[in-house]
Amino acid sequence: MTRMRLVIVVLAALLALPASAQAGVIALEGTQLVYRADPGVADKLIFSDGDDALLVNPLGAPLRVGAGCNDSRLGVQCPLAGVAGLTVFAADGDDDVQAFTPLPLTLDLGDGDDHFDASGTAVMVLGGAGKDQGVVSADSAAISGGDGNDGFEVEGSDRSSGPYALDGGPGDDVISLQRRGPGMTLIGGDGNDKLYATATGKAAVTFDCGAGADRWVAYPRDIPGDGCAAHLAGITTKTVSRAFREGALTGPASGSVTLKRRKGLSGYEGPTVARGVFTAQPGPLRVSLKRTAAGTRLLRRAPHLTVFVSIRTRTGDDRGETTFRSKVG
Repeated sequence: MTRMRLVIVVLAALLALPASAQAGVIALEGTQLVYRADPGVADKLIFSDGDDALLVNPLGAPLRVGAGCNDSRLGVQCPLAGVAGLTVFAADGDDDVQAFTPLPLTLDLGDGDDHFDASGTAVMVLGGAGKDQGVVSADSAAISGGDGNDGFEVEGSDRSSGPYALDGGPGDDVISLQRRGPGMTLIGGDGNDKLYATATGKAAVTFDCGAGADRWVAYPRDIPGDGCAAHLAGITTKTVSRAFREGALTGPASGSVTLKRRKGLSGYEGPTVARGVFTAQPGPLRVSLKRTAAGTRLLRRAPHLTVFVSIRTRTGDDRGETTFRSKVG
């Protein structure tokens, strides 16, 4: 479909529904285009750009047409003139919602094991109870997974307006970043959560791990907070040595410092150059790293070897890992 003018195209599909079921209703409510699902329906909705109107093509149960929309040969059509946003109420059921629109977007997925994939200027996702999974790319975003073991990835940009509040809610959640943006906060909530911020971008990320045995992975500029394992603050990343003297622990912790030969995008593919372990109280961290046989050979050939540094910490049941690239000095 051509993209000569701004449009949202919506393909509404229903899976495994009886012939008498209804997909729901699409209508203009004030300045919002609103989709409201019928109870007990597992919705499948795909929104994408098209020509100056919202096209709705039901591939399963029929769609009811409300005010501001009409039938066309392409399906149900909802003109975009005067429209300020799109809101989807998916209700209960295991829903699948995909939305790629520059309009402000709200996805209220309701209870159920839902899937979402959305991009736009401002995106809000309310997962509700259930195992919700999805991806969001936006200039700003607010995601609440609700009860359940949720997982989602978020992509921001250095040019984004922000902020981004990514809240897994109760349950064992996994939150990761594809790219950073300003004002990003990763919130684990209750449960054993995994929070990953190893993504490109200049902005710092704040962590609120919450209750439970959580794990976070971050860069030195990031800020692990409440409920997170202690971290090493004030790291200088330019050079490292086997007599590791970097930063200060924010709390009591045990852990390790590992240097690997930097190889590939992540650095994890390279052999271990040196490693040391510690158990320490808050304050400056001092660790003597022991070379491996591979490290001895590598450093003999290249004394200022480029390395990938991993600092792992553990406080109680919580774990953290700070990673960065450096050079042996």
